[in-house]
Amino acid sequence: MNTRIGLLAVTLLAVAGCKQAGAPKPTPSPKAAALRTSLTYTVNLYRGVRTLAGTNNVDWSRVSFGVSGNPPTLALFDSMAPEGGMFQPPCWVRVSVLVQGNPPSPPGSTAMLATPNPGIGGANPGPWTVLFDNSPAGHWSIAKTTIISQPVSNMAASTVAGLTFQTLVASGGATVLNGTSINCTP
Repeated sequence: MNTRIGLLAVTLLAVAGCKQAGAPKPTPSPKAAALRTSLTYTVNLYRGVRTLAGTNNVDWSRVSFGVSGNPPTLALFDSMAPEGGMFQPPCWVRVSVLVQGNPPSPPGSTAMLATPNPGIGGANPGPWTVLFDNSPAGHWSIAKTTIISQPVSNMAASTVAGLTFQTLVASGGATVLNGTSINCTP
């Protein structure tokens, strides 16, 4: 009996010391790898805009598309909730952006906004990069240098942004929605 136990122990030690080859790992197909790296999802972003005096027509000027801050950016939000309850715009412009990765978007995520190519009124050609910084909550921004690369004032960049968003609405790439006004029109 002791011989059997000794033989069993030697056999187990020999097996334990051997490196056994496991089943070969499957190699992912190039198509599957491309699907994993190209996963995108859509996020709707909103910009509160003003109307022309006495109308429900969107004001496409720099008044509605103010580029500001340090560094200067154009602010967008992922909901139509008023910014801190302060500004309740007459109208909203909604654009959809494509975000790389899996939802929800963590701060630091970037998205691509399809804009006219070539750019309108001196704007950089699209797509434009949009950054999610979530400060304040739901805040996304487009850098002034993404909108226009020429060294111009924030007001000039705001004008170019307004022209670009107006073109997006006219081409079906963005939508005008009601805010405090009823029947907002482009």
